[in-house]
Amino acid sequence: MIAEPAALAAVIAAATALAFWLEGRYRWARNVGAALIAILFGAALSNLGLVPVGSPVYEGIFGPVTSLAIAWLLISVRLDDLREAGPTMLVAFLIGVAGTAIGALVGATVLAGAFWRRGLEAGRRDDRDVLGREPQLRGGRARAGPSTLALRGGHGGRQHR
Repeated sequence: MIAEPAALAAVIAAATALAFWLEGRYRWARNVGAALIAILFGAALSNLGLVPVGSPVYEGIFGPVTSLAIAWLLISVRLDDLREAGPTMLVAFLIGVAGTAIGALVGATVLAGAFWRRGLEAGRRDDRDVLGREPQLRGGRARAGPSTLALRGGHGGRQHR
C-alpha cells in the first residue's frame, strides 16, 4: 500500500495526468471526461488496496487545491464562449442551478429537525457532537466540535458568569 504522503501525491498526479492524456487521445475518453476517468482510477486504486482509504494528502486536495482549481476554471471562462453557447445552454444551466438550490433548501428543511434533535440529546447525555462522534483529546482537554458548541450556546456547555 502506498501510504507515504509524497508517493501518494505522485500517484494521484500520475492518475490525473493519465486521465487528461486519455481524454486528449481517445474519443471515448473525451466523451467520458478526464474528471470521471480520474475518479474511476482513484476508486480502482483504493479498492485494489494500492492506496489508503483516508490520508492527510486527501484533506489537502479537497481543501485548498480544489478551491484553487475552481478559481482557475472560473477565471478561464471566456464570455464570448457563453454568447456562442446560446440561450438554450444558459437556460439549461439556470434550471440546474435552481433545481440544486431548491433541493438543498428542501433537504435542509426536512432533515433539520432530525439533526437538531439528535444534537440536543447528545448535548444532554455526554460530550458527543451532532453526528454522535466522541470528542477528540488534544493537549489533555476534550475538544468539542463546532456544532456541539453552537448547540450549547457557544461555549461548550460551561456557564461563564
